[in-house]
Amino acid sequence: MLRIYIPIAFVLVFFAWIAYRAFIKRELRSQMVNVYAGFAFIGVWAAIYVALLK
Repeated sequence: MLRIYIPIAFVLVFFAWIAYRAFIKRELRSQMVNVYAGFAFIGVWAAIYVALLK
């Protein structure tokens, strides 16, 4: 049952990575391809969750 929470933890880690790149290293613009890929991945997982929990 805890497996359903793992993607939520990954999303939190992804947002922490974005905050680290944006505020500490100040090089988020050079990582925008990774940011877009991460948001696409999150979108796919959100669609899967909606389909599974419906």
